[in-house]
Amino acid sequence: MSVLSFVKTHIIGHNLHVTEWTYVDWVTIILAIFKITTFLVLYHFTQLLNMILVALVNSKVVLTYRKMYVNFWSIIPICGEYKMKLFDNIFVFLISSLIPRLQNLITLWELLFNLTVVQQFLQNKENVQIMFTEKSEELKIVQNNIFLTTLIMSNHRSINDYLLIQYILHHKLLSEKEKLSKMNILIEFLYDNDISKYKYLLQIRFISWGTIFRIIQLDIMKEIIMRDENYKITHKDINRFFMQNGNSLAVIFPEVNILTTELAMIQRKIHQDYSPFVSRFYNVLYPRFNTLTEIIRSFKLLQTNDNKTSKRSIFHRKRLSDISDIVTQKIETKFGNTVQNNEINMVVDTDNKISTHSDSTKNIVINQYIYDFTIIYYKISHTDCGHDHNNGDMKINHGIQLEQIVPSLLELLYNNMKNSTDDPIIIMVDIKKHDIRNLLPMRARKLEKWLELQWLRKEELIKQNSDNIRIR
Repeated sequence: MSVLSFVKTHIIGHNLHVTEWTYVDWVTIILAIFKITTFLVLYHFTQLLNMILVALVNSKVVLTYRKMYVNFWSIIPICGEYKMKLFDNIFVFLISSLIPRLQNLITLWELLFNLTVVQQFLQNKENVQIMFTEKSEELKIVQNNIFLTTLIMSNHRSINDYLLIQYILHHKLLSEKEKLSKMNILIEFLYDNDISKYKYLLQIRFISWGTIFRIIQLDIMKEIIMRDENYKITHKDINRFFMQNGNSLAVIFPEVNILTTELAMIQRKIHQDYSPFVSRFYNVLYPRFNTLTEIIRSFKLLQTNDNKTSKRSIFHRKRLSDISDIVTQKIETKFGNTVQNNEINMVVDTDNKISTHSDSTKNIVINQYIYDFTIIYYKISHTDCGHDHNNGDMKINHGIQLEQIVPSLLELLYNNMKNSTDDPIIIMVDIKKHDIRNLLPMRARKLEKWLELQWLRKEELIKQNSDNIRIR
């Protein structure tokens, strides 16, 4: 799908009757988009500024200039010592004050962006109704006050799946905590410069198109344009992410692409011509296996590494501590005595450069269960007769038809408006859990077969849900 087709289908949509909008509708939509883009721009601007400052601190040119600067002013009496201290004080300010504050700002903008997106797209429970099936199982991602590393996989029905899963996970994480407000978060940031207690809300990652990303990151569009659906991320990259970021929620869409009528027909035709023994799907796309097999392999390695770490001797830990002290001394001497006398909490990466992120190994606790989401979007429309999608017949349904749809971003945003006159969107979600201990010993081929069986179950589940729903 080209970029233009993607925007028309998944961003704007084909069922958005713009000509029927009132002035109030236009103002409401523009204000909602403005709120979202404001935090998006602030996030990327602050991130760019932070990258520039970190690169400046790590620059060999700057360090060489500092050496020349010190050599020059060291031979000048009286004011020379003052000039040298002034230069080093600037570095101390950058490293110990400005860069950490920028990092907190990045976290703040992302948190406010996520809360705003959820509010603008899914908060109105009258026009956008989220329902769970009767057989849905409980989603547990926190145990004994420990945030668990959890894998969630889902079919891909709409671009809004990202927002929906974010909403469900936020709702679950906040169910036992006080209700968040953006104003309270801003006040805490201004007075304490610390919003670390909300960081668990930002530990949601999507793994697709060969990369790990958050919904606020725009560079994922570059990966979608430049890569194909079969591009995979390696278990080493996944391992590195978890070791650096700690416990996180990993969400995957094995289908990669969003289900559309045209794409489903093309896929069935290809399978019919070239792979006649492959299962045919009508309500989901055929899953791709690479991401799941690599994540399971990563979990297996993390579990093995955790067991090895717990068995390390105290002598080995003492040696690691000594090495850490040596590295710290190198950092302190790098900027001279003035910086050495200040406690700067920084670490060194593999290139011996100052880094703003800790590379230390985090304690990873893997959830016992994998959670499998099945998502279906329905639209209630008033009509004289309804279409039976399974048999191709027309049937009377009391003047109301419940049809499966693929809502675009703007369509969901418009429906979420309180004054929207559109028919409500119903989002049906089914959650099923699988014991990860049964999957860890599996080889890749068995995992592929297992995933195909889950998609066959989804196919049947979606069909049954559509047949069993009764409109009162």
